[in-house]
Amino acid sequence: MKIGIVGTGPMNVALAANWAPHNHQLRIGSRSVDRARAVVATIASKQVSAGDYYDAAKFGDVVFYAIEPASAVTTAAKLREVLAGKVVIDANNVLDNTSGLATHSLAEAIADAVPGARLVKAFNVVRAQTLTRVLPKKRPKLEGQYFSIYHCGNDDGARRTVAALIEELFLDPIDCGDLSHAYELEALGKLAEFLAKQRYGADFAINVAHRRASSPMDSWF
Repeated sequence: MKIGIVGTGPMNVALAANWAPHNHQLRIGSRSVDRARAVVATIASKQVSAGDYYDAAKFGDVVFYAIEPASAVTTAAKLREVLAGKVVIDANNVLDNTSGLATHSLAEAIADAVPGARLVKAFNVVRAQTLTRVLPKKRPKLEGQYFSIYHCGNDDGARRTVAALIEELFLDPIDCGDLSHAYELEALGKLAEFLAKQRYGADFAINVAHRRASSPMDSWF
């Protein structure tokens, strides 16, 4: 699968580095191509290339989208033509509760800006620093736990695609239904941010404890 990564934040980089070994081709895009090249050099994988936002959005069959929240809607609008028909994973969180959005959530505002995209809200609750420790399985204290990745969107097929990408990383996809529930996920993301700053740092995640069928995650045990 071709995956475009729009943005060079820690979550973007962590996911690119860990999706690459699963035989995906990835392109990381930044406002500055030089910045994207510097990030790609830290990953050191032939599966990952660099470009700008447009390059990454055009490249991917699936596009992971996480940039500065203040410009998330306007930047998405500029990319609307190349994002049409694609699964777009929105991992952005609102800056505060008085963002001035005309919609209930930032995800819905982005979806309005790119009406042809199949938008799924995901990866906005778990902290990037937590995934950086968990994904390479180098943190024994955290291994053996299921890390919940909440996701929601209006397109059932897009949600299934995102769930499969989540499971590839030995994470637990929690389907939260249609995009109207992005408001709750963004609120949960703000709670996670608060808890990380106040007490827990990178050593926690907000997880769902539930019975599940056999899963690729069973290889952890």
